[in-house]
Amino acid sequence: GAKTSAIMDGRQLYRLVTPIFLHGDVAHLVSNTMALNSVGPDVETFFGRNRFLATYFVSGIVGCLASAIKDPMPSVGASGAIFGLTGAQAVFLTRNRRFLGRSADYALDGLKQTIFFNLVSGMRSSRIDNWGHIGGLVGGAACSYLFGPRLFVADMGDGRRRLVDRPVIKLPRSFGQFTSVVSSKYKRIMRRMQVSRYQNELSRKPWARSQSTSTSTSST
Repeated sequence: GAKTSAIMDGRQLYRLVTPIFLHGDVAHLVSNTMALNSVGPDVETFFGRNRFLATYFVSGIVGCLASAIKDPMPSVGASGAIFGLTGAQAVFLTRNRRFLGRSADYALDGLKQTIFFNLVSGMRSSRIDNWGHIGGLVGGAACSYLFGPRLFVADMGDGRRRLVDRPVIKLPRSFGQFTSVVSSKYKRIMRRMQVSRYQNELSRKPWARSQSTSTSTSST
């Protein structure tokens, strides 16, 4: 499922998506999880669930594509998608800075430092797929520009004003329905897994074993 040069031949196009879910080792997974937990909640709050997911996956795909074009070596990881979220947040803060005030400036300074540090680190290590990072960053920024929040003050006609979101393009409703179905199925699977885990834990409890033993003894 790793990214390979086979993508450029039009073969195994699923490799544009599968690397987002794969990682080289536990340390790689933990570092990406921490990075996603750092930037993800803010982007999801600003963008909403549907636009957040669209930005995440488009960024990951663009990152894999850029990597396949510029680097023939196999690679895995969600860092391209996470870089995309960082780029999306940067575009959102820049575009809506007049509504967000100085907090946007502080956040942008932090994002610039983070992006610069990670790109420089990628250039200094042959094990880091920097083209995947750059592609994801550009993809996320493009997503934010196209369908990310674009805030305006609208005159309601009766002296009142309201802050409205008018993106350049709107995601189709079918995408929202798709994410709702996926989310509901995911929650259902997680509930089943929790129930199964609790049942397994209960069967291992000492009191449960003693109760089953006493029941079998009384029956004999």
